[in-house]
Amino acid sequence: YDFQWQLSTDNGSTFNDIPGATGENYNISGLVNVSTQYRRRVMLVSGGTCEKFSTVFSIEISDLIPGTLDSSLSGRICYNESPGTLGQGGSLPTFSRGTISYQWEQNINGAGWTDVVGATSLTYTPMNLTQDVQFRRRDINTNSNSGSICDYRTNVISIGVEVEVNSGNVTGEQTICNGEIPSSLRLVGATS
Repeated sequence: YDFQWQLSTDNGSTFNDIPGATGENYNISGLVNVSTQYRRRVMLVSGGTCEKFSTVFSIEISDLIPGTLDSSLSGRICYNESPGTLGQGGSLPTFSRGTISYQWEQNINGAGWTDVVGATSLTYTPMNLTQDVQFRRRDINTNSNSGSICDYRTNVISIGVEVEVNSGNVTGEQTICNGEIPSSLRLVGATS
């Protein structure tokens, strides 16, 4: 028997011989950056030529390009305020195969990235923040045929939180007569 491995990059419409790929098995070398189908041609050469083809093995490449987050949202906010909705104003993710899902991630005070529980939409509005946090979105492309998953992350939005400002309380009330000078006001619990 003679073997010849072939590939197709047009979804199996045409197959071309792979130079030097004449073994019983074939090891794909190098990166595959387009969806490709492979098959093996088996030829029996004795008097006449008989040939058969194997089933097709497909490698489908995810063409997901993750969106970007609006970097103008990076900045500082007041203590115990929300930075607003993230995921608006940037670019949307693009893809042509499979389905897409999302998972927002956060890094609180540089402690490492973790999933934000329940934050699985294109946009996300964080609760009021009391510490510095970075946010990013993981765009997840699932292949509808094989179920394989490719995921890519967006750029990072960094939100710094100012120290808490306590306005304090003025203590005591005064009743004075017309023309008298009040005593000094006393402020308790204020940030100094």
